[in-house]
Amino acid sequence: MTDLLNMAQAAREIGITRAGVLYAVKKGILPAEKHGPYWLLDRKDVQHYRKNRPALGRPRKNLAN
Repeated sequence: MTDLLNMAQAAREIGITRAGVLYAVKKGILPAEKHGPYWLLDRKDVQHYRKNRPALGRPRKNLAN
């Protein structure tokens, strides 16, 4: 049996808001399944997203020039 998380649990594990998780799901970045009113995410997908998500914020300027 797979280990499933709801949006709040996934957000806590990743360290972002539930809205951030929903954004990633809607963009197709983070796989999830909708069961009734609930989105369920596989823990392995959440851990993979946490390890590989892009850096937050504005990219740094290249000051080498």
